[in-house]
Amino acid sequence: MLSRDTEAESKLLEVLRDNFARNERTGVHLTSLLEPRMSYWKATIPMPPTDAEVGFFSAGRGHEDAVQKLLGTDFKETEESEVFGIHLRPDFEAISDRVIPSGEYAEFKTRRSNLPKTDVEANAVMMTYRDQLRGYMALKGRNRMWLIVLSLVEGKDRKDPLSQSRPVFAVYREEMTEDERIEMLVLLMQMNDKLKAAFVNGDPFHLPLCTKWKCVRSVKVGSTWVKVPVCKWYNNCKPGDIEEDRRC
Repeated sequence: MLSRDTEAESKLLEVLRDNFARNERTGVHLTSLLEPRMSYWKATIPMPPTDAEVGFFSAGRGHEDAVQKLLGTDFKETEESEVFGIHLRPDFEAISDRVIPSGEYAEFKTRRSNLPKTDVEANAVMMTYRDQLRGYMALKGRNRMWLIVLSLVEGKDRKDPLSQSRPVFAVYREEMTEDERIEMLVLLMQMNDKLKAAFVNGDPFHLPLCTKWKCVRSVKVGSTWVKVPVCKWYNNCKPGDIEEDRRC
């Protein structure tokens, strides 16, 4: 007889939570500069990952590790580097020409929403992915980089309970001009200075707000749509004081 062991389940979640909560990084990382206000709150008011975050982190890391093992003859994990005081580590570097040119870099992401239908749509809805790639490219002086996306439930329609889904890989190429790289590099260095100043002064409120979907979301209550917080630091950050449509 198979029965669910909730005691072991709770212990598993706590072990995973402890491991994910450990932050062994030193210095300022590129990803910290893409959402600097959240980075400030994470550092000054640390909170453990929620059960959902533990699940998302585990799934994302698990898929990344599996893909790296399956592509071990074509990609290698990269080492962390530091450029202008900013730490970075793209996921993979190609060591063959079978997928992308050897020596080029790729970032891996999992996605729980359907892939964009067109490149025009992809440029908009994947902007958070693109910002990370473009940051890597600016810091490493690259004019192109690849994004490997594993859409876990491609084809699923939330409005249709009978719709079927399947995992689908998609590969995108991001490109930048030299002027765009310089502009991005300047923005990153300026944001690095602002984030450091926020830590020194204890004042994060001059930092830009995070991407909206990481801050609040809309839910329907009866016939009315209302905003609810997504971020654990919503009450500390007070984004509704800056933008009306973030007020909950």
